[in-house]
Amino acid sequence: MAADSSPPNAGLAAPRPQLLKRGARLGGLLGRQALELVLPSTCRLCDACIAPERDFCGDCRPQLESSESLMRSACLRCGHPGAGPAGANHPGAAPFALDPADPPGQQTPPLDRCPRCKRETYAFDGCIALWSYDGLVRSAVVAAKYGSQISLADALARRLARRIREVIEPPSDAPSEAGTDIPDLITSVPSHLWRRIQRGAGGSRVLARSVTRALGRAWPDVAYADLLATTRKINKQAWLGEKERIANVSGAFCASRTPWRPWRRRSLAGQHVLLIDDVMTTGATAGENAMVLKQAGARRVTVAVVARACSG
Repeated sequence: MAADSSPPNAGLAAPRPQLLKRGARLGGLLGRQALELVLPSTCRLCDACIAPERDFCGDCRPQLESSESLMRSACLRCGHPGAGPAGANHPGAAPFALDPADPPGQQTPPLDRCPRCKRETYAFDGCIALWSYDGLVRSAVVAAKYGSQISLADALARRLARRIREVIEPPSDAPSEAGTDIPDLITSVPSHLWRRIQRGAGGSRVLARSVTRALGRAWPDVAYADLLATTRKINKQAWLGEKERIANVSGAFCASRTPWRPWRRRSLAGQHVLLIDDVMTTGATAGENAMVLKQAGARRVTVAVVARACSG
């Protein structure tokens, strides 16, 4: 009979990795609970204590949900409330429900459903707005512009990403007569270098990168890219009237240059670009950026913002 050459503790060696994994999980759980006792999770807006899996407290959350409910009836062309549920749900109103008879990106929304679209023209093809820009939402958007509020910006971006998916890629059981037009690239409205230094590297770029991460699981082929740049310093739009806003951003943006060929502008031929910004008021800034993207060859530009100013 051959002698058993296996080590005496061979039978005990197999379970050891599993024990180590269980120990690591238990240690991680205890560590998180201990950290929660020392540094409890707080509301991103008011610092009230909340459950670890939440971003906002019971006082702030209803206000945000009410604002989101209002914006669900907004026009999907300009992002402004006014078209009402009938206009927003009309087959042509959603610029992402493609009619097989038309080339992608060339469907015309029913402009007669939205009073704002009757009197305005936009360079972008659609607008997705999460909230109305007033009250608590205004405070959240202003705070998220600064680098010290990265966690708030990330919370806003995750909610915006969820809304983007709901509009562009509705649930499979939702009525739809055509396919969807998922973006090829995500970019952000650029800020001048001096403005970024003042704010500590917060703003639309942080939002856009967080939106890209949040959409990554559902849309793995979508990537973030810095497609736009500023050509000069821009005055704050909040201080200006509508005509002044248009003049302020006119010619202020250009297509960025490719890192590997800095002497050439980036080509976006045939691409659907998702342009992220924190807030839209008159649409002047978004329109100027969309025009630059279209000049670079973009087939379609969809704007997505955390908040839309709901003026008359």
